[in-house]
Amino acid sequence: MSFEAGSSRSLVMRAVAAGSALAAAAALAGCREPDRPLGPEAMGWIAVDSDPRGALIVTDGQNTGLRTPDTVKTLSIGEHRIAATMDTARFAYSYTTVVRNRPDTVISVTGPLLARCVSTVCAAYVQPNRIRFAFRPVPTLFFVQGQGEGLFWPGDATNSYASGAAPVIAGIVAGGAAGDTLALGPYDLDFFAARPAVGSATTSQAVRISVPSWILPPGELIAAGASVPRGLSVRQQLFAPTGADGADMLFVRVTIENIANSPLYRLLDPRPGTLTLREAWLGFAFDFDIGLSDDDLVTYVPDIDLAIGYDSDFREASFQTEGRDRPALLGLRMIEPPPGARQVLLIAWERGVEWAAAQANQRFGWQWLSGTQDPTNLGNHPDPRMGYAPAVPADLRMGVSAGPLALAPGDSVSFTVVLLLASPVPGTFVSGQLVEPGDPLASNRKILQVAGTLVQKAKDATGVWQRLWNGGP
Repeated sequence: MSFEAGSSRSLVMRAVAAGSALAAAAALAGCREPDRPLGPEAMGWIAVDSDPRGALIVTDGQNTGLRTPDTVKTLSIGEHRIAATMDTARFAYSYTTVVRNRPDTVISVTGPLLARCVSTVCAAYVQPNRIRFAFRPVPTLFFVQGQGEGLFWPGDATNSYASGAAPVIAGIVAGGAAGDTLALGPYDLDFFAARPAVGSATTSQAVRISVPSWILPPGELIAAGASVPRGLSVRQQLFAPTGADGADMLFVRVTIENIANSPLYRLLDPRPGTLTLREAWLGFAFDFDIGLSDDDLVTYVPDIDLAIGYDSDFREASFQTEGRDRPALLGLRMIEPPPGARQVLLIAWERGVEWAAAQANQRFGWQWLSGTQDPTNLGNHPDPRMGYAPAVPADLRMGVSAGPLALAPGDSVSFTVVLLLASPVPGTFVSGQLVEPGDPLASNRKILQVAGTLVQKAKDATGVWQRLWNGGP
């Protein structure tokens, strides 16, 4: 596996918003009696800890050479800026607080190491197989600027197939006010706070990347007491097969845990209390853009929980070589639904009806993920396994969700999806001519012939995943 920085991009992440970090560390600031005599010119002591431990301790911008947990013993009496920072897997995580020490106490501070990853500076390219994609230490795959360049296929080409992908979550707050519905959208990057346990490993079968993070609202929303998604841990595991049968596949396993009552989380966000989500729907959204974004279509294969995105006329002038006249199709399949979910739903929507966590349309996001959106807007397919089935080329997103579920503090649930690519079957289409999606229930529609290779790969993905997962998580 290779990590490749963009020509103008740095791999150093920006620290979590100062307001949140200061509040976190200050919340655990405490005092204890000193364990040595203090003279008239004595220095104050500050004991610094962090989660995880081993972070470098910085005081007033100066590197102390100490690592958590340890005590800084040479600080003058008064106000000091204390930071703990850790670099891991090329990314930097930290917390910062300001404390005032006194000659008759030892101040203790601690906090979780976090980082935000909103701008392009924290993106790197990874190419574990034939797919080259933009990777971040938060679960927002394929995002560079939200305008393509997120996924290239084959890896040595500049043919761009994606602008973003991410887990999506929606639910109703149990015991909350009527209409207290929370929904995390596919572009809510600022709601993810990265945790410093990003790691990768290569086996004989696959490259594996683990990406842990928290859903933590931006500091201004915490201060305002906004009703937004919060208090969830999201661990994303990427499995990129290196064998020939999985060279065009990327498996994404998502584990979501309700940590609203965790003391460590509540240092940053004391509001959640017992935050239980009912009627929760969990899924994965894919903003595919095959070259130009406004001429794509989506269709479904509900029997195997597969959504397919494709260029409507299989001609993309911006692509290189054969991709120009036969751009690949993309698939998104739910391989393993979360235990307890009664329904897997294949969904699509247009860019103009996107939802966002900090906006008033959160309930709209829950409706999309649960398949209950207003039929006067974009109605669902009559089959309950499918949401909106677009018939006209547009700038589309596609996704797969599952539910309903309950997610109380301490609960954890996992699901697995696979993203895959395949060229259209030769002789089944004419480049430049529209291929309609047809009724997803019709077995003789043309798009299934064009997508024959992709559909077969999607079926084969079950066996590939079982081999990967049985080799160990």
